[in-house]
Amino acid sequence: MITCSTGWRLFGGGQDSNARNSLRTAGYLQSDFFATETVYAFLGTVLGKKRIVAVNSGFGKQGAYRSWPANIASDTPVRHGDEVGVNLQYIHYDGRTKFLAIPDQNDLLLELAYYAYRIRFQPFLSVSSKNFVAAAAQNKDAIVMAQGSITTFAARI
Repeated sequence: MITCSTGWRLFGGGQDSNARNSLRTAGYLQSDFFATETVYAFLGTVLGKKRIVAVNSGFGKQGAYRSWPANIASDTPVRHGDEVGVNLQYIHYDGRTKFLAIPDQNDLLLELAYYAYRIRFQPFLSVSSKNFVAAAAQNKDAIVMAQGSITTFAARI
């Protein structure tokens, strides 16, 4: 099954002192293959209960500020209840003259997880990077971060 969803939202965003500037507008287009994601944010895991492959892209804007995200997320059941989870995300941010603290940058995120049903155990790894565009870099090096965690479940869910 393939489904397609679209959406847009208005957020308060960053307000000027007189609060007369535009709201932050965000929109997206998402295609779901196999099971459908029905929530605003990805769950991150469905504990091996269904197969999800979702591809999306979108935009964010407020005044001169712009962002363009793209994402691929997958939760795949394997081995009678286990799950392999992968999320790959790219976001381009450019604060321009609206948000000077957000330099022109390309950010990447990779998340990997494996849920082991029989032992109720899930290791998780996340690696992300901020890569500043040359014109905005102002002697800023790329920032790379990695983190990991282990989750145990008291009962099978």
